[in-house]
Amino acid sequence: MSAHKVDGRISPHRLSTEPRTVPGSGSYVMTDGTELRWHDWCPPSLKASGYDGVSKVLLKYHDTWSDRKGRDAASMVLRREIRDHETKIELHVELSDFERSRRLKPRLDHPFFQLCGMAAMLVFGDIHRQTMRLSECQVHKMISIDIDTSGLPDELGETAPIWIESLLKELAPPAGYCQDRPYVDRAGIP
Repeated sequence: MSAHKVDGRISPHRLSTEPRTVPGSGSYVMTDGTELRWHDWCPPSLKASGYDGVSKVLLKYHDTWSDRKGRDAASMVLRREIRDHETKIELHVELSDFERSRRLKPRLDHPFFQLCGMAAMLVFGDIHRQTMRLSECQVHKMISIDIDTSGLPDELGETAPIWIESLLKELAPPAGYCQDRPYVDRAGIP
């Protein structure tokens, strides 16, 4: 992540040229090095450590302006791996360990969709970096995305890939678009 502060806050407008409403204010990318003194609610899983900021991060949503006590705060773990094969590059993303403050039941709501938005922005950043690398090397490979949601509750696990896919399709340039980038086909996004 190139657009986050020491307390984990992200600046979505710096991640894309288009203004985004998801993820919005209250979105945090947390690692072992995140400064916690500004956080009213920290997910218990953050204590487990191992959040290196590259292969594993904790995504947290807590809008302190509208929800001071964190009643609607939520978090989930994002693990990612990039596999460079001979004919394609595979982005493997795993979402797991969904948590709510005050042990609330997992549900499809605004905080969950904000977390999915953060995941989509990270995947979009990975896609962008890979296309730039391929362009510099003048190599043509397909980029495939594998999203594993088996670590989420059933309803959330079924909805997360659909929501992330819709955000990625919004962010993808039109088919054939070329601005110092290789050809990108919207249908290539699974």
